Amino acid sequence: MQRFVSQIIRRLKTTSPTLPFYQAHILSIGVSNKNVRPKSTGVKITEVLHIHDSQLRVVFNDNSSCDFSNIWLRDSCLCSKCVHPETRQKLVDVTSLDINIQPSKFYIKGADKLEIEWPSFGKEKKHTSVFSADWLREFLPVTTSDGHVLIQPRNNMYTRKRPQRILWNKNPIEETKVSVEYSDLMESKSVLKQTTELLLTYGIALIRGVPIKVSQTVEVGKRFAYIRESGHGVTSDIIQNPDPNAHLESTGRKLTPHTDLTYRERSPGALLLHCLHSADPNIVGHDKAGGKSLFIDGYAIAEWLRDNHPDHFNILCSTPVPFSLFDAERDRWYRAEWPIITTNKAGEIQEIHYSSISFRAPLLPVEETKPFYLAYQTFSSKITDPSMSWTLYLNPGDLAIFHNRRILHGRESFDPNKVFRFLQGCYVDWDELEALYEHLHVNV
Repeated sequence: MQRFVSQIIRRLKTTSPTLPFYQAHILSIGVSNKNVRPKSTGVKITEVLHIHDSQLRVVFNDNSSCDFSNIWLRDSCLCSKCVHPETRQKLVDVTSLDINIQPSKFYIKGADKLEIEWPSFGKEKKHTSVFSADWLREFLPVTTSDGHVLIQPRNNMYTRKRPQRILWNKNPIEETKVSVEYSDLMESKSVLKQTTELLLTYGIALIRGVPIKVSQTVEVGKRFAYIRESGHGVTSDIIQNPDPNAHLESTGRKLTPHTDLTYRERSPGALLLHCLHSADPNIVGHDKAGGKSLFIDGYAIAEWLRDNHPDHFNILCSTPVPFSLFDAERDRWYRAEWPIITTNKAGEIQEIHYSSISFRAPLLPVEETKPFYLAYQTFSSKITDPSMSWTLYLNPGDLAIFHNRRILHGRESFDPNKVFRFLQGCYVDWDELEALYEHLHVNV
């Protein structure tokens, strides 16, 4: 068996020379059009009121109104002296502005613009700011169903554009096409766009037909973003290892669903897993081989918890949990604290941090300990519910890419004396995928 493993690894490491892939990646993306302006929505300004010394109220033609602080308006000026026209980097230094600033003059210009003249202050000279009605109205506060007041502008400086998330369990995801072909992905910007949309919508995509070479995990990763190295290096090999200090993933034992690297100061955003070798159905038989991969939508589990056990949901959102891991090979510890579920200020689920092997007992007052464990066990029992899990064999040439802070992944047990299983993984940052989607959405 050992000689067989060595032969396969030598064959997989035979790679053909390629151009530096990041160059091909940059060329394939193209140049974004920074000068595209959004179409006017017909919003007009009907009145501007100086309601007190530090604030203006802008009234729009649909009778809505929005209040703005003077210092905020001055800090938000979009002119070329305040914001670089190409890079959109901010040029004005807010610390040099008068926090009690008041407009010298303000007036409506052409019904769709607000023009404000600002006085000089210190080294700051007199200045004029012009804001469109469309831009100002984007900052209109919105009240959510649970009473939160939010400001959610749609412009690029503040808000990420993304497709609507679709949460899933076993049946819907099995009936949904979330796979693309490797050759199409690497050659077509439209398929690259399709894949990033799948990732932002479902949190996962499968790439079929990836060449069975150890270099290809990185090659595919660079199609989306720069590779994020970890303690394993650029890639990590998930392969049988008889060393007693080896990570559990390198054994044939079952791997419970988890998110990777919860013990790091910032766990990676996306994980790519490329199957280089797995059970041969002609020899072992898939149904008896073991080693199936499983994927679970952590957002769906969290929403189920919020709907059915809101107290448990709140506990898992508010309790910092210690995660730690000892790297025996490198003789060092890693530690971090995260809540199991994190949300943004609108209550939208942002991240799941879950790993039974690096989870440590939270340091809580005695009276809070039992409620936490009840919440954690309720959450965990839903994770292990077979109806929530997408279970499948990854065959050689299959590559799964998924959101590491949304999709939990694991593996069924298998007999390493009968089955040789070799996967290679690497990481990329999730915000790189979000930025890529935005770019492709506009330019492809």
